[in-house]
Amino acid sequence: MPSTHTAHLQSEEAAFAYLQARVWPNGAICPHCGESQRIYSVTSKPSAKAKVRFGLKKCGVCRKQFTVRVGSIFESSHVPLHIWLQAILLICSSRKDMSVKHLSRVLGVAFKTAAFMKQRIGHAVRSAELMPLGDQANGLKSDEPTSERPGCAEAITAIAPTREK
Repeated sequence: MPSTHTAHLQSEEAAFAYLQARVWPNGAICPHCGESQRIYSVTSKPSAKAKVRFGLKKCGVCRKQFTVRVGSIFESSHVPLHIWLQAILLICSSRKDMSVKHLSRVLGVAFKTAAFMKQRIGHAVRSAELMPLGDQANGLKSDEPTSERPGCAEAITAIAPTREK
């Protein structure tokens, strides 16, 4: 099983930075109107009591807020992004189908949450939505066999870099 000790699998900030670099390599793009020039990061004021969502951006054209989660399998989910990345890695790198109960134990989430995540990840792998995350140009490879599941090899290369020997 690939290592889960990389930074983007352990902290929310690193997971957002990792996903933003994968999805928006040339800078953020508004998912609502497609603008790429007038995008601003939203930060909270020091006197504000409420904390602003991490990675929140605002488009200067359509004035709508968004994060890297919008338009992906991570949208409308309260599960932290680094837990999602761990789930993708675990599901796609297992030799056999991973049970929801086992997934919930490993990730430390409720059974219903694990079932929801597994369903979304399975649908994304089958419909090839996870493939754009893979970066074959960088030569990232996984040493795990994933030939049984099309789309999983690309998902793993997107999340887990090769272990150095």
